[in-house]
Amino acid sequence: MRSALVTTIFLVTAILLSLLPGCSSSPKIEPVQSEIGSCDNLSIIQHDKEIGPVAGVLHIDRAPFIVRYSGSGREPALAVSVNGEVAKALRLRGRKYVWGSGGDYMAYAPSDLPLLTEYRLYTDEKSRDKFASMIGGDSYVKLLRSLVQGDPSLDIATFIPKAAGDFKLDSATNSYRYDIKKLHGYRVAELPTRELYVTYFATVERYGPPQQYPLLVKLNWGSCAIRFNS
Repeated sequence: MRSALVTTIFLVTAILLSLLPGCSSSPKIEPVQSEIGSCDNLSIIQHDKEIGPVAGVLHIDRAPFIVRYSGSGREPALAVSVNGEVAKALRLRGRKYVWGSGGDYMAYAPSDLPLLTEYRLYTDEKSRDKFASMIGGDSYVKLLRSLVQGDPSLDIATFIPKAAGDFKLDSATNSYRYDIKKLHGYRVAELPTRELYVTYFATVERYGPPQQYPLLVKLNWGSCAIRFNS
């Protein structure tokens, strides 16, 4: 109960700050010049029209919409926030792929996309060991160490709660669709913020020790801003 109350207070405070002139903590939206963090695999379907990103921004109406993921990864998931801190932190690290856990996925009401209020990055061996131990103990610590030794660019592990449950595979287009009618309990028309920042993650490969279910997930990612037209 206390944790839920703290999360709610944090979220409301962040939204209110985003509405104050000159007090927004949201970074400016810049065109994405690199494949690192590009949101080219995301689009939005609204009013039966597909909307793609322009300079990293998806311009949409304040109405229900569908997020479409058309990349090569599997099991896509979304981390959506009222600021762009997750994407900013990942871009600063400059990694195309990151590690995640099979336990990072949030359950929420159908068609109600939760907003992210916390995340963590593990960027050195000591913190990665802690991350791997939380997944499955010493066997995952040894596994992650060996994977990073094999490819030193795979050195970022993440705890980023993500929403995935409403993504449905559209076999006709070989893409995934997420039907969104609410955002963190708000109807889209009533969400009290001008912009949202959406980061997608998709599974490239899963890893696990022998005879164990693979809970260590190699993820690709990309990020866009959503800017409401009114």
